[in-house]
Amino acid sequence: MSGWKDAVARRPLLYALGAAVGVVAAGSVAFEVTHRPAAHIGGPYGDLLSALPDLPAASVLGKAILAAAPNTPLPNASALRKELTGASLAAILASNLLGAKLADAAGWVVPETLAELCVLAATNG
Repeated sequence: MSGWKDAVARRPLLYALGAAVGVVAAGSVAFEVTHRPAAHIGGPYGDLLSALPDLPAASVLGKAILAAAPNTPLPNASALRKELTGASLAAILASNLLGAKLADAAGWVVPETLAELCVLAATNG
C-alpha cells in the first residue's frame, strides 16, 4: 500500500514551498513600500499633515474651500496639534461627527477638523 508520501518527491516539494514563501514575502514588501506614508512632509504644517492618508486629495479639497470662501482664516495650528496629540485622526473625526462639528466644504459636509487640515494642506509651503 503506497501513500501520498511515496508519490511526492521531497526536494521539488521543498523548492515549491520555498518559492511560494518568497513570492508572498516579495508581495508583502512591495505592498508596504508602495503604501507607506511620506516619511517627511515639509512646510510649517508637515507634522499635522502627516496624519492625512491622501495629501494631494486633501489639498484639492482645501483649495476648493478657499475658493468658495476666499476670506477663510487659516486654522489655528497649535489648537490642531493639541487636538491630534494622543488620538488618531479617525477617532477625532468620529468625535466631530458625534458632536455635530461639521463644516460646509465646497458643497461637501465634512468634519470640522478635516476641513481645517485640508485648508492647511492647500496653503502648506
